[in-house]
Amino acid sequence: MIGKHLLSRSRLAALAVLALTVAALGAAAAPAQAVTNCTASSSWGTNRADLASQVVTLINQYRAGKGLSQLAVSSPLTASSTWKSLHMAGYGYFAHDDPAPPVARSAYQRVQDCGYAGSWWGENIAWGYTTAQSVVNGWLGSSGHKANIENPNFTSTGVGVASNAAGQLYWTQSFGNDSGSTPPPSPPPPPGGDTQKPTMPTGLAVTATAQTSVQLRWNASSDNVGVTGYGVYIGGTLAGTVSGTAVTVSGLQCGKSYAIGVDAVDAAQNRSAIATVTVATAACSSSGADTVAPSAPSGLTVTATSRTSIAIRWLPSGDNVGVTAYRLWRGSTLAGTTTSTSFTFAGLACGRSYQLGVEALDAAGNVSGRTVVTASTRSCYSWF
Repeated sequence: MIGKHLLSRSRLAALAVLALTVAALGAAAAPAQAVTNCTASSSWGTNRADLASQVVTLINQYRAGKGLSQLAVSSPLTASSTWKSLHMAGYGYFAHDDPAPPVARSAYQRVQDCGYAGSWWGENIAWGYTTAQSVVNGWLGSSGHKANIENPNFTSTGVGVASNAAGQLYWTQSFGNDSGSTPPPSPPPPPGGDTQKPTMPTGLAVTATAQTSVQLRWNASSDNVGVTGYGVYIGGTLAGTVSGTAVTVSGLQCGKSYAIGVDAVDAAQNRSAIATVTVATAACSSSGADTVAPSAPSGLTVTATSRTSIAIRWLPSGDNVGVTAYRLWRGSTLAGTTTSTSFTFAGLACGRSYQLGVEALDAAGNVSGRTVVTASTRSCYSWF
């Protein structure tokens, strides 16, 4: 009966101007009413502006923890989302596009009717959730909805929540980049009452070593709200934070052992216990350091795409000693490392173009030039 539960009895579709996640389920229509294209009827349901405000706060709290900009409150997006939630509550359906009465139109036509004029737009909907925290958790648990929440192109938002006569809640959040929105407040405090720590990262392992660097990978932690990052420690001192489950620790000394630790952190800054591993850098060279970098990977090719992933492959690089690993980049963000000559970038947004890069590494920590390719995920209108 709720967004994520629909996975078991319906299908998730993507429908967007640029990024819109859709879960569609039909229902019977209520009696027709004469209403303007952005003014809801009071008979459709009860507007829950209090819950809408809580969603904005929680989403901005999550984005702050990910290092993303705060979303300003947009009047057109708020009007569109409020209309949508009330319409779903009054007519008992669940879909992004609006069925008649009073008007049959696409979701994007609705936001335009409400005065939206931005160049980016997306929308998340849900029903059956009883609290703002639970609906945000549900959206974050779905890759398509989460992509909207984490999209760096979005700078504004508008949320509408409505209850029907039976008390069921319908939720809509629109995202955009329109100007003239109300500036967001300072990053909000952590969600009240969240004192639960994430689980400790498991499977911490060394994947490659060099004279001045080591590479590590671990399994993702879980949290009652959501993990926002992982702290990396050298000898018990926090050295930095990463968003993924792999890291290259550089600036080390050759032939030396280090205690490397990793913990998980959530939006409320609760930190898990630290997982640790002892790793030794490669031995110092007695005949002079290896300063020759591997050759740049060649033949970089896109082998497969979906709405949320892009797979690539390349030809092996050469090196005077030997290539030990390849480092993968999504724009300026390190996406991971691999010892093979193929990689799949996952968790991407639909209908977007990405610059993907690969570098070769050797045991001495020398890095090749970066080879890049530009590729796009499949359209949000695609079913796969």
